[in-house]
Amino acid sequence: MQSINLKRHRKKKEKSKQSNIKRVFSGYGQGMDKKRFFLEIMVPLLLSVLSAIVYFTFKDESLIARITTINSNISTVVAIQIGFNITSLALIASFGESAGKKAFNKVEDNDETYDNMNQITSSYVYNISIYILLLIWGFIHLSVIEPIFKADIGLKLNYYFFFVFKWLYFTGWSFLILHGFIVFMRNVVLIQLYLLSVLKNNKSNSE
Repeated sequence: MQSINLKRHRKKKEKSKQSNIKRVFSGYGQGMDKKRFFLEIMVPLLLSVLSAIVYFTFKDESLIARITTINSNISTVVAIQIGFNITSLALIASFGESAGKKAFNKVEDNDETYDNMNQITSSYVYNISIYILLLIWGFIHLSVIEPIFKADIGLKLNYYFFFVFKWLYFTGWSFLILHGFIVFMRNVVLIQLYLLSVLKNNKSNSE
């Protein structure tokens, strides 16, 4: 029987006391092994740092224009991916808790089953949160950051501070985009495995 292999994460029974934000981050972080950490955290971070180094090496003065253009281009993609994540959550909810339990490896107690369901739903909610943060960041960039850069206010205050700020700003912004896309690709695979497992279990039960 095909099943979704999510690493079990035992912890104290304080789920009811967790805030929604903490529950999402905790669920997303469960089962974070070295391979997943490298793909979802280190790869986008390394690519972001490399992009920043290349940009500042060639001293391209179109940083703000590039960020503004990319923000406008990815807004549609982000909206589509948010819709996909919400649809995936709706599909998971439509099968109900009992169907979801059968899709996972058999466990001995309900707490581990809860942890498994928390992992899969938290991954989608986490991805949606990343994209919402990107949309908010894009709005702040257009309304606040872009005018500051164009006016060179930072240069009037401190050149080196302004340089470091631009480097961190570009790196953080590009990391968030790449990280969100990689998590999204994982979610695509996750919903496929989930649906295949549920459908196969339903077929086995009907025979």
